[in-house]
Amino acid sequence: LGAATVRGIFRLAADSDEKNIVRAEIENGDYTALLEAGAGVLQDVNVAGDLLKTWLRELHEPLIPYSLYTQAVAAGRGRDMAAAKAVYAQLPLDNERTLRMLLRFIVDLAQHEETTLMPVSNLGLVFSPNL
Repeated sequence: LGAATVRGIFRLAADSDEKNIVRAEIENGDYTALLEAGAGVLQDVNVAGDLLKTWLRELHEPLIPYSLYTQAVAAGRGRDMAAAKAVYAQLPLDNERTLRMLLRFIVDLAQHEETTLMPVSNLGLVFSPNL
């Protein structure tokens, strides 16, 4: 959908009707909108962005589990890479894989800061409350 070409990606609200349609399809097990993004129902990158943030926010337990939250925050505040790696090493496998993919996406998106107007710091503000 071209997230790297959209100014203010993740800051702009999506059309709620479109978001609700795509979300209902996904919740009913129809992933066509995701698999054929841009060709079917899911046309707006802001809808995809909103759905991603919503999914992360509504997980039963966050990607960084409650049991590791204090350690993760301390590692971040102290800019302690060894402590951050120690937290990462303790993640359940599915959380680790999902977080890895999300971080790759964020790093890739940050490379397009001039276009998106979303530097790493802004992307961190968008995603960190949902992790």
